[in-house]
Amino acid sequence: VGDGLARSLALFDGDEAQVIAPESLLLPEGELPIYEKVRIHSRVTTDIPDVDAHTLFFEHGRGLKKLSDTASVEAGVEIRLEDPSLTDHVMAKLKKMGVGPAEDWKMRNSILLYSLKTERRLMSTFLALTIVVSAFSIVGVLMVLVAEKRADIGILKSMGAQDEQVRSIFMKAGLALGWRGILGGVIGGLLIVGALKYPNLIKLPDIYLDTSLPVVLNPWVITGIVIFGLLLVILGAWIPSRQATRYSPLDALKGRTN
Repeated sequence: VGDGLARSLALFDGDEAQVIAPESLLLPEGELPIYEKVRIHSRVTTDIPDVDAHTLFFEHGRGLKKLSDTASVEAGVEIRLEDPSLTDHVMAKLKKMGVGPAEDWKMRNSILLYSLKTERRLMSTFLALTIVVSAFSIVGVLMVLVAEKRADIGILKSMGAQDEQVRSIFMKAGLALGWRGILGGVIGGLLIVGALKYPNLIKLPDIYLDTSLPVVLNPWVITGIVIFGLLLVILGAWIPSRQATRYSPLDALKGRTN
């Protein structure tokens, strides 16, 4: 018997229990319900709360013979795959063969999977907002730098520097700041993910089907984050660099803008 079920019914190894078909509880008063006496051999722990709290294991063909023909009995076949990604392929084959009704682990845990998808979308949204805020930080730093270097910009222009050359200087400064942040974030994230892959480093509460923390490193997600961050860095560096080219040499040397 499952450990959770044994605890709720105060059952111990060697105890006797009566197993009653649920439809027998609806019989008229006076009629004897269908039941069978069993002896508890041991308690089983699978670390899956739903199984431990609702499951009674017995040898098929020998135990609970009286309940084998009751209306509440459901018969089925469970298929276990070494590769869970083959589930859709197997389900398609069963449907083609006319076998059903059938459900896979995705259907059985649809609520949990939907919650995980929602959480993933929210985390992606917060991550994108964080990158946008970082891009605005680069804009602010470069705008202050442009204001401080206004006289130097005027000197460069009076010496013949073109707008493209001035813009290139501030673009390189912005890209240098952005690349350092992106590279540091990627390296730090990979180190954290690598540490989380160690077993039993973080253990989830027992309310989850799996108390271990699954960690999957998706290279496409990392690539998308790097590309998105790089685009924002380029945009954040281009705005101040464009502002720097708006100074005329005379006004820049006098300390005022157009």
